[in-house]
Amino acid sequence: MRRAVSGARATHVDTAHRGRRDGTRGGRATRSRGVEDVLERRTIRANARTTRRVVFTSAAACGLALAAMGFCTRVHAEDTAERAGEATSDTPPTPLTHAWVRARAYAVSPRLRALAAGIDAARARVGAAAPLEDPVVMLRVWELPAGIVTRAPGQTMLMAQQTLPLSSIRERREDVARAEARETEVARDAEAHGASLEADLAYVVLWEAAARARLLRTDAESVTQRAALARARVASGAVGAMELAEHEALVARAELAARTAETNLEARRRALAALLDLPPDTALPDPPDALQHAAPPLLAALTRDALTNRAETRYAEAARARAEALEGVARASEVPVLTVGAGAMWMAHEGLGWMVETGLTLPVWRDARRARHAEAAALAREAEASDDAWRVAIAREVGRAWSDWHAATERLAGLEARVLPAYEARCTVARAALAAGGDARALIDAERERLGVHMEILAARAEALRAHRMAMHAAGSDDVLGEEASR
Repeated sequence: MRRAVSGARATHVDTAHRGRRDGTRGGRATRSRGVEDVLERRTIRANARTTRRVVFTSAAACGLALAAMGFCTRVHAEDTAERAGEATSDTPPTPLTHAWVRARAYAVSPRLRALAAGIDAARARVGAAAPLEDPVVMLRVWELPAGIVTRAPGQTMLMAQQTLPLSSIRERREDVARAEARETEVARDAEAHGASLEADLAYVVLWEAAARARLLRTDAESVTQRAALARARVASGAVGAMELAEHEALVARAELAARTAETNLEARRRALAALLDLPPDTALPDPPDALQHAAPPLLAALTRDALTNRAETRYAEAARARAEALEGVARASEVPVLTVGAGAMWMAHEGLGWMVETGLTLPVWRDARRARHAEAAALAREAEASDDAWRVAIAREVGRAWSDWHAATERLAGLEARVLPAYEARCTVARAALAAGGDARALIDAERERLGVHMEILAARAEALRAHRMAMHAAGSDDVLGEEASR
């Protein structure tokens, strides 16, 4: 029995020992697997962080590279466009066109650039003309001395106030700013019209100088050819040396006139280059050989176009709009302005409290308001008087320009239709007489007089072109001179 009990105890102890040993071995295995899992998870997280860093770094690098490529492309495109624009603006076409000269004059005019900046400033002032006043935040602290009352009631108040106009005065002030901006725009348009007239006249002067130089070069060539024929005739004994000396003198005078015309043409080129803000050594090409010169329209039609197109008439409209806006400001200033406020107040013994206040301005002082009404009324009268004055001045300017244009056109037509054919016929007769053995002096005189007629026609054509441009300026037209199809 003892042996059985002891055997059972031994079995129990052995079983327990094996269980503890197996449990220890299993716990160790479990802890080992847990550590491995933790290490594996840490490794996965570390790899994920590394992957994210690599991806983020790569994406950032790609983004920076793309941004750099885009910036470089944009800079290259802007630089190319800028160079192309400079080449277009600084490289005159051949032949030199009136449209290019006028566009260049607009682009480089410092006065127009200043007025354009003034227009931007005037438009920006519209938004700042009548802003809502900023709120006022006030902090008040009271602390009475202890000797005045038994207990000093300390007070602290924080309050915000805002003024709110009950009328449309802010909108009316913006209307005033818009009217002033329109006046600036009209001044820019008038200045641009003046710049175009200056460019037009300079272009016509250059055309006249180029045409005179061509005419005198052609005359010098023909005189030189006649001198060569005279030398041949002297060598053959047909004429004497006196005729050759006369031809030599004519050659000298013709070559001097041609060189003088070339010098004058170069001076006109430099003057136009300076007007167009081009380098002094810019080789301006000549205008077309023949420019269009239309016949003047009816005076009534030209005057009607002028009263419609001229910027000065729009200036009167802008002045009237400003006067009306100022009258609106004067009326709106008679409406009270509301002031509202709210705040928190803390008292030493009563604690925290709230406070709301409101108030209205009393427009009882009428002097300033009456002055505003009087100013607006005076500006309206000024605008009406200015409009009438401008219309009268424009009509007179159009009348003078139309008269000059009509007279120049009539004179040019008479020279081309009647005078020039008569001198051409005289040269033909003198040439036939010389071929029949007559005196060469008759042909020389006839050709000299014909050259004078050609010079007179050239001057008349230039005068007609100038009168045409003056009339178009008076009418407010923006048309340009074009090359004549055939002459």
